[in-house]
Amino acid sequence: MNEADRVFKTMLQRNHKPNAAIYNLMIHGHSRGGNVHKAYNLYMELEHSSFACHTVAVIALVKALAREGMNDELSRLLQNILRSCRLNDAKVAKVLVEVNFKEGNMDAVLNVLTEMAKDGLLPDGGIHSSAPAST
Repeated sequence: MNEADRVFKTMLQRNHKPNAAIYNLMIHGHSRGGNVHKAYNLYMELEHSSFACHTVAVIALVKALAREGMNDELSRLLQNILRSCRLNDAKVAKVLVEVNFKEGNMDAVLNVLTEMAKDGLLPDGGIHSSAPAST
């Protein structure tokens, strides 16, 4: 990722604007590589440039933010996704539900499920597979 950062910085210095694919690769790489702050900052840049974040990059960033306990950033990311109606992929919705369910944030789970229903997406039944059985 250090080399990718150097290339990215060089692009910016030469007034070449990165496209959505480059942002998504950088977000995914930094999320998976442990530089969550960098990944989140790149996500915010991507959002300001009106590019769409790819499902794989969103999932990696959501998981990284949750793993690092960056709850404020995670909350903003979830709000951005819900606000922009980008729940066009069942994988993103599933991760959003899983993370919020594990955190006990049932309001966010209900919001995601509501948006899924609006988009015609239905949970596949495996979303809460890690949840304890009710008695």
